[in-house]
Amino acid sequence: MKREVLLLLLMLCSHVVALKKRCSNVEVQWQCGIQGMSSQMCVESLDGSITLIQHRETVCQSQLRVNLTLYSSSETLSSNVTFSNANISQFVLESPNGTQIQCRPGTASLTFNGERGNASSLMDIRIENIAFISCGPGTHKTVPAALFFNNHCQIAIHRTHVDRSNGVGLAIVDVVGKVSISWSTFSRNTFQNGFGGGVHLTIDTLSDKTEFIHCLFTENQASLLQQNNTKGGGLYVQYRNESRNGVLHIQNCMFSCNCAHWGGGLLAMFNESAYNNTLLIDFTTFESNCVGLDYNDSMAGAGAAVTIYSNATSNRAHFSNCNFTGNVAPWGGGLFIFSQPDLILKDVAQNSLKISGCLFKNNSGHIGAALYIYCNSPASIPQHCNAKPVIAESVFVQNSDLPKPVTSISQSPYSIFHIGHFPTYLAQKLEFLNNVGTPLHIHETSVTLENDTVLNFTANYGRNGGAIMLYGSWIAVSNNNVLFFSKNRAVTRGGAIYSFMTEEIYLPYSRHCFIKSTSSPDPTHWNNMPAYPGIPNKNLIYAVDDYGHDTDMFYVYPKVLEPKNATATITNRVLTVYGKVGTNVSIQLELIASRKLLMTINVSLQHCPPAFLFDRFTNSCICDNTHHIYCEYGSDSRWKAYVLAGNCMTYSSIKINGVHDNRIVFGQCPFTEGLRSFSNHSHFIPYLPLPLEKHQLD
Repeated sequence: MKREVLLLLLMLCSHVVALKKRCSNVEVQWQCGIQGMSSQMCVESLDGSITLIQHRETVCQSQLRVNLTLYSSSETLSSNVTFSNANISQFVLESPNGTQIQCRPGTASLTFNGERGNASSLMDIRIENIAFISCGPGTHKTVPAALFFNNHCQIAIHRTHVDRSNGVGLAIVDVVGKVSISWSTFSRNTFQNGFGGGVHLTIDTLSDKTEFIHCLFTENQASLLQQNNTKGGGLYVQYRNESRNGVLHIQNCMFSCNCAHWGGGLLAMFNESAYNNTLLIDFTTFESNCVGLDYNDSMAGAGAAVTIYSNATSNRAHFSNCNFTGNVAPWGGGLFIFSQPDLILKDVAQNSLKISGCLFKNNSGHIGAALYIYCNSPASIPQHCNAKPVIAESVFVQNSDLPKPVTSISQSPYSIFHIGHFPTYLAQKLEFLNNVGTPLHIHETSVTLENDTVLNFTANYGRNGGAIMLYGSWIAVSNNNVLFFSKNRAVTRGGAIYSFMTEEIYLPYSRHCFIKSTSSPDPTHWNNMPAYPGIPNKNLIYAVDDYGHDTDMFYVYPKVLEPKNATATITNRVLTVYGKVGTNVSIQLELIASRKLLMTINVSLQHCPPAFLFDRFTNSCICDNTHHIYCEYGSDSRWKAYVLAGNCMTYSSIKINGVHDNRIVFGQCPFTEGLRSFSNHSHFIPYLPLPLEKHQLD
């Protein structure tokens, strides 16, 4: 028994002796090569530990592995420090409880240089739970930064804060290895003469995946002055020439109150010959970012900006489930997409641009207050715009314009979503609600609605076009699309649609125009037939002789039995009834020659359908589209424009016998010519005639 107790005491004592004494301030662990012996030392300060590491670099005969642990709450960095993968293979800077590193302003920074000459090895770098305060600008002349990484590095940064840097907060230049940055903040960093305020990132030929997860970019700034040509206040991303297969993923991040001359929150550029790279941004918010309010600069995107230059092919830029809120810029307040194609190359692989599930709210701008998409190519050769923008399942709400003095009404759109020279596709459901400024402006290009697409324009207020403005453009719509216009207004023309044509001979035209109406299911008997006053009824009238053969309808006469002030006509087998809304009209159909009674039908006159008003002088519904659709023509003969080369729909829900009816009536609906004023080259569309032949859809 005594022997067992003695052994236990010896084990406890040996364990106590083996316990490592924790350093008070800084602990440095190092190992020369994989097989080398690990050593450690307590140091009084961060500067002292840097001196020790630099000494070990010269002593160690092989790759040095360093682990630098900070235990104090605050440390000071007094000089520019550079580590190279020629001497160091692994560098860890961490703090268990969080440490602030205060840099000596104007002199102190950290640089990790993975030299290209040592391409066989990556410098493995990990930084965790550290705050860098007032560091930079460092020694790099082009990109002065508090933290600078380049070439052959593999980087993991977690729970790190970079604040008030004299230059870019974090610069990652042509890094080959994987870069992972998570739960980190970049705030109040300022770079007045270049690209990137919070973070500067360039993706080179051999770059691996870079990711920002749960990061905050706030109050970073690059210069707002145009002459400084600054880009990307929060984050600047450049896919360099010849970059291949680079991936940048930004997820669950926030860009708030960042400013720059171009791209206040973020700017991403795909340079010439960039190939098969990906920019993926999802579940990220761009809020209250800004740019310099220079109306002559067509690149001033605020919340985010994506630029594709000539020859860039097979690249992808996708925004998914993002929020663009309260951003301000004269061009592209929330999001700005610009393409500069090569006008020589004609057959190039398309780039992919997609925005889906995004919210654009309370953004402000002059052209494209929420979203601006533009291809710098003549519209006559749209194939040079080698990207296919797809906008899907997104909402534009309460965005507004930034007015400025203008000289031409037709060219001052004050738009919310602007598409210029860029064939674009709209998909799923897009809603435009309570915007001040024309919600959708299409300039010298085409927009195609993909299958099952619904566009909802409600309570918008524009200058020309309360919902849509078309300038030498058209919308291609298929049979299963819906365009809904309700309570939209225009300051000048076109409460719903304003179209500026360049050839007067091309009249706006809509095929298979949809009118959502109050029609009931097809009656099984003729004694319960709803109709609109003065509008041809959806049911065709057929007369047969005693042998069951069709009789010429010319001989069928509709005699109104009651009320006496109602009238009826039959044209092309279609019955039209004139009378006051809400009355029941009894009509006797008989042959003119023999006055032979064919049948008696009862017609219930309903309230007029949307866009129609009841005219008490003619007892009929007349279309009141003068204030809804307006077209204007110019003298330029290059463009052939159509209002809607496909389907349109307006609808309302009205009860019939206490039940809401949601059926659809459709048919050919050409817009007619109406009044003209040659003095100002304007063309009014006064009414939209309904078709004579209609069909009922379930």
